[in-house]
Amino acid sequence: MSVGFVRQQADNWRHEVPGVRWFKADLQIHTIDDAPGRSEGLPSGIDASSPSSEQLSTYAQQFLDAAISSGVQVLGITPRSPRFAGSGDLSATWHIVEEWNNGIDHSGTPYREQVFAVFPGFKPRLNDGRDGLDLVFLFDPEIGHERYLQLFDLLMQGRQPWADKRVATAPLSATGAFAIVRDNQRPDGAPSDAAPWDCLALAPHAFGETGLLGTPGEHVEREDFDIGNLVALELPKNSLEDEALQGKPWVNEFVSTNRLAFFHSSAAHSLEDIGSRHVWVKMADPTIEALRQAFVARVTRLRPGHELDGGGSLSDLSERPDAMRNERPWLKSVTVDGAASFFVSEHVAQPVRFEFSPDLTCVIGGSMTGKSTLLDGLRVHVGAPLPQDVRMQRQVGERAAGRFLAGAPSIELDIPGSDPTADAHERWPAEFYTQGELQHLAQDPEAVQHILSRLDASLTDELHSRERDLQARDRDLSRVASRLADIDDELADAEQSRDRSSRARAELGVFAAAGMEELNRAESSTSSWRETVKATGEILQETGDLISSLNSVRRPVISIAVDESTEQVDAEAERLDQVWELASDAAEALRDRLVEAQHLARTGLRTHETRRGELHAEVERTLADQGFDGARINESQALNAQAALLDSYEANLDRIRAAADRLRSAFEQGLQERRELVAEQRLAYDSILNVIERRFDGRMVARRLNDGDFEPLEAFVTDLGQRGITRWWNDTKNGVVPSPQVLLALLDAGSLSKIGMSDAVQQTFVSCMTPNRRRDLAALRCPDRYWLEFRTMDGQYRPLDRLSGGQRVNLLLSLLLATNDHRPLVIDQPEDDLDNRFLFETLLPALHRLKGIRQVVVATHNANIVVNGDADQVIQLDAESEHGHIACAGAIEEPTVRNAIVQTVDGGDEAFRLRRLKYGF
Repeated sequence: MSVGFVRQQADNWRHEVPGVRWFKADLQIHTIDDAPGRSEGLPSGIDASSPSSEQLSTYAQQFLDAAISSGVQVLGITPRSPRFAGSGDLSATWHIVEEWNNGIDHSGTPYREQVFAVFPGFKPRLNDGRDGLDLVFLFDPEIGHERYLQLFDLLMQGRQPWADKRVATAPLSATGAFAIVRDNQRPDGAPSDAAPWDCLALAPHAFGETGLLGTPGEHVEREDFDIGNLVALELPKNSLEDEALQGKPWVNEFVSTNRLAFFHSSAAHSLEDIGSRHVWVKMADPTIEALRQAFVARVTRLRPGHELDGGGSLSDLSERPDAMRNERPWLKSVTVDGAASFFVSEHVAQPVRFEFSPDLTCVIGGSMTGKSTLLDGLRVHVGAPLPQDVRMQRQVGERAAGRFLAGAPSIELDIPGSDPTADAHERWPAEFYTQGELQHLAQDPEAVQHILSRLDASLTDELHSRERDLQARDRDLSRVASRLADIDDELADAEQSRDRSSRARAELGVFAAAGMEELNRAESSTSSWRETVKATGEILQETGDLISSLNSVRRPVISIAVDESTEQVDAEAERLDQVWELASDAAEALRDRLVEAQHLARTGLRTHETRRGELHAEVERTLADQGFDGARINESQALNAQAALLDSYEANLDRIRAAADRLRSAFEQGLQERRELVAEQRLAYDSILNVIERRFDGRMVARRLNDGDFEPLEAFVTDLGQRGITRWWNDTKNGVVPSPQVLLALLDAGSLSKIGMSDAVQQTFVSCMTPNRRRDLAALRCPDRYWLEFRTMDGQYRPLDRLSGGQRVNLLLSLLLATNDHRPLVIDQPEDDLDNRFLFETLLPALHRLKGIRQVVVATHNANIVVNGDADQVIQLDAESEHGHIACAGAIEEPTVRNAIVQTVDGGDEAFRLRRLKYGF
């Protein structure tokens, strides 16, 4: 076995999830190195009296297989003694390290591709306190086998770790042990004050007899107690943090002062127990520095592996933290290929791959290095909505088209779990905001309300659905009001037609009593005689024309000479002449009869006309006695036609009345249902307002302004076109504006003076408010508006419109980050408007809460966002000439990335040290 250690690379972890990711960790596992103390724990095939390297290699494989079987990916190997059988250089612990680094399992898969990190360590009992103090020390494998064993020997000061199968106490105290670690773990050539972060200390069974907190105050209240490299305390096996700390204020103070975390571990002595108790840690590299970062950022990088079940016992988490479950959309990488693009240099001509964390990715870099170019290019490429402001739209479009998308590069998106055939924005429905957009949205009440609606995921769909229902009700009520106006006109027309027909029928009754029926018969008979006279005259004329025609016809002449050939012809001509004479005589006789008939018809007509005239005069006298104009006799036909339609007019009137009743009922029902929807929506938003107050600890509150959007009412008032009313409105809208419903109620009550209307304006308004306009007013709804208020340094709340531009952006950005919206959020350089106090109190906690819920990408120059926001992936951009490139990418535990953060957003090493000196830290 080699004394040194050369780490073999395993790229699968970073390929699956860029930056930091969650791992199941068991950081306290014993090995068979502890055989002198626990001989019953030896697996079959291991002989403690005659150990061999081959036996330990087999054991190492069994150990790793057991860890893989239990899903543990980060191992802390912590025997009491790192030497197998208590002497020599054989170490089961180190065989596990080497097997993990170089070995493969039975399927041919390297162990390092299945177990992310293995940290060799040991758990000595130190001479501290009444019963001694147990601590766990963990190291990077780079410490090497020889140095690992030497360090343990230094801590034990030559004393054996076991005494007759009992744990022996080292001569050193915790303070002395930490001093030795610092002296021996500092890299060669490093400055004397360099922090030795290649070693971590944990406090196992911290609440037990030999634990750090076992005897209240014994260790933690000593002024000379050195906290050293200690980063975390082990919880009791059946307790979570809150339960373990309950009633122990001295522990709370100690934990808070030293920023200590808590964890569970198995303390396994058998392979079967590995992972039975564990903790979830977020790491990017398999290093002690990465593990330290997880404990330092315990709020976002550390999670208990257990939860209380229904019976009050601890059980494994029902939902483990795992980005690979793909329950939320996240962009894993973007690959750009095309020499004309800003990020692809024509000299290198290699595709550029940007990798993003499923949680928080920070894009850093100097001015003009391409941060905005990257985000704007992504925005345009995926088809996300552009800013509403035209100027901002142009800026985003120009950066995207002129740099990122220049030359139509090939762009490949890796979006895990999405349908590759769907549109890019459907696959990755990111919300993009530039700094200017945030300022603009902060002044848009609708945008604020939309963000509020997403604060509680359980209410979001309900709120949006109800808002759509309200808008549909508004449209329906407006449509019904318009239809009622039309049907009122139809009803008026139908009533007029019915009334005319009814009057006609009534007049006909009076006419009948006055003898109108006899007059009508006389009229009919006279008309018949008149037609007869006319027809007789026309026939007589035609008969005269016939006689003239007969007389004008030239008949054949009889031949003078008679022979056999003409004898028959002359006989026919003679007969024709006779017949013709008879026809002429008949025509003459007909004319005589027609003349006689015409005389008789004229005589009869004169008689009937005389009678009709007498009857007409009699009827006129009777009608005049009844108060009717005698001339109405001539309208009897029209009256008859009008009266005949009365039944159909009445049926039509009933139909229109029924339709109007249905519409009025629908209108009233629609108003009532809308009132109920408004009340439900307000109740739901009230719970959102309470969430804001709780989540932001009163630093920010949101208040509802009922019927606050008065634009619909303003349009109604303006359309009245009355100068006095318009003047009243302009004076009123700067103060308390009545809702349409309040205005209508005051109108009905005659109390318009309560809202500042003068007598003259009231009269004008009342005269304008026809029934149709009243319905139009009732159909109006002024939507509620929600206003944010921020608690200033003096404890007073100041509304959004009275805050500075930066404070407005702070509030809005905090809300965006506080929502339960799962859509990715991309923000471009908001820091010019960020107040650091607000950042720490509000913004960073919101960023922390979003871990595991929403992918966030921020381009920033603000070190607090990157460092204290605990960026899971950092991308540093740099630029030369006309092209940008990725200078480095990764997590803060990586030295190159940490250096990039210090140099780019923290002002450099010297600036950082100077600030520390000035602050006196």
